Amino acid sequence: MLKFKYILWLSVLSLPLALYYSSFFAPLKSESTNLTLIFFYIASLGHFFIYFFIISLLILPFLFIKNKLSIFFQILILSLAFVILAIDSHLFSLYRFHLNLAMLDLFFNGGDVIELSTSLKIRSFIEIACLILYAFFIIYLAKMLNKFKVRYFVLAALFCLIFANLNHAYSNAKNLINTTDFINRLPLFKPLTANNMMLRLGLISKDELHNNKISLSKSSVFDYPKEDLIFDENKKKPLNILLIINDSLRFDMLNETNMPLSYAFSKNALVFKNHYSSSNSTRGGIFGLFYGISPNYWHASLNAGTIPALLQSAYKNDYKLGVFTSASLNKPEFYKNIFNQENNLRFGSKPNPAYLRDEECISDFKEFLTNLKDNERFFSFIFFDNIHGFSFPPDFKTPFNPYIPKPNQLNLKNDEEKTKFFNLYQNAVYYADTNINKLLELLKEKNLDKNTIIIISSDHGEEFDDNKKGFFGHNGNFTDTQIKIPLIVKHPLKQGQEIDTLSTAYDIPVTLMQEVFGVKNDPKTYSLGQNLFNLTQREYFIAGSYLENAIIEKDRIILINKLGVLSFKDINYSNHANTKNRQNIFKALQDMNEFLK
Repeated sequence: MLKFKYILWLSVLSLPLALYYSSFFAPLKSESTNLTLIFFYIASLGHFFIYFFIISLLILPFLFIKNKLSIFFQILILSLAFVILAIDSHLFSLYRFHLNLAMLDLFFNGGDVIELSTSLKIRSFIEIACLILYAFFIIYLAKMLNKFKVRYFVLAALFCLIFANLNHAYSNAKNLINTTDFINRLPLFKPLTANNMMLRLGLISKDELHNNKISLSKSSVFDYPKEDLIFDENKKKPLNILLIINDSLRFDMLNETNMPLSYAFSKNALVFKNHYSSSNSTRGGIFGLFYGISPNYWHASLNAGTIPALLQSAYKNDYKLGVFTSASLNKPEFYKNIFNQENNLRFGSKPNPAYLRDEECISDFKEFLTNLKDNERFFSFIFFDNIHGFSFPPDFKTPFNPYIPKPNQLNLKNDEEKTKFFNLYQNAVYYADTNINKLLELLKEKNLDKNTIIIISSDHGEEFDDNKKGFFGHNGNFTDTQIKIPLIVKHPLKQGQEIDTLSTAYDIPVTLMQEVFGVKNDPKTYSLGQNLFNLTQREYFIAGSYLENAIIEKDRIILINKLGVLSFKDINYSNHANTKNRQNIFKALQDMNEFLK
């Protein structure tokens, strides 16, 4: 019992050090309320008590050794825990990301990527020495205090932990971000969410839970855009914007056989032949398309409730927003971040199957155009779902036969079955092409085609075991079949041409903000992209999924999982021999944390 009590004293006595290093993770005082900072430090006390308690449990076996070796291992374990916390705090204060295996890999194997100056080495040596002395000090002090009661200190720490979790659960359910930002700041902090329990207890209502208006706080960790948008009145163009996005449309479908109508339309437009999504999934693909930054910012954006700089530009220039999605805006929660400032938001189409929902999108868009006032500019986003659902009308004349009406990827045992499955997909694409054309015809009927920028693209691709690795669908890897997508841009003031330079979804917000809204800010303050009409060569770009992030190079894909473990693949997803050149990894990690405070 005394040994366990000793462990508790070590955990408690580690908290002053934890509070000191918590200041490196804390929200900026200039941008935070006193209450926010109080909540943060309460959460820190509870969180780090558990952290040091778990670490101190590793000491327990050595307490049965009655010699100096026991003291040595106690100091070693505590010192390592302190040093890791110190490194993480300094890393976060500089780059806004936590220590992970990718950073350790760069440090030990990155060559010239990370260099430490002599003064920094000396400072680090002194700090480590102080941490070792602190470990020795609290071990001595814990032995002295072991005859006194520790329970009140433990109860206070546990109270802080429980309070922090309940506070986060309530704030998350209420869409308040004063405490939900802590999940991004404190290392390994995974607080409680309990929306259903809050509903049952009557602490929140269903309306509050699904309210798309986020309660903003000036203490948001999401630093986006990094400065207020500035508009040049002389560079604004009185053009409408229409985004036509087709879920799961592959890059190689834009041809005369699969999409004859869109292909004919593209002959008088700009066609980007080497265009990539920001993700192999819908959430990340649409997020990157609107925000212009990588999908790893999803949760920070969701907590902050900050709408994309692109839509901020549209609102500030009095554009009418029209959102027509076949699938629901609830999952993923686009209604909470991208469109959270839109009143009477259309959350999706009701009928099934997907082709009926797409038809409803077209019908609603037609009504939207009809209700436009004279000289009123619009920004419309239309998101079709029939390709994703392999859906088209029963009486639709299918050009690709034979096909499997209801595919089961687990039963695709031979190439013939795979071909039938791919034919089903191609039929859905062929039908989607007719829907795209209906939208284009609507613009002509309303005499809006000559003053509207039309963008036709996708959120991600779709694989059919193209790389012979057993992958079907999307969200599985970062090869071209899953992240390379078509991009057609019809600009009333631009001549049609084909462009082979690498482009990404991140480029679309920059292009529209500069070309339509006359935004003067440096794109680096709100995007990872470039202007599509002035592209330069890239060494890499970032793509993300629900499970991992990827750095896409010309002939190599570098994967970073949630633990920070690196793996290297070639463009066909086989293991890549080159694991040495790591210059782009550190740059990409900075990109993935540039928009955090």
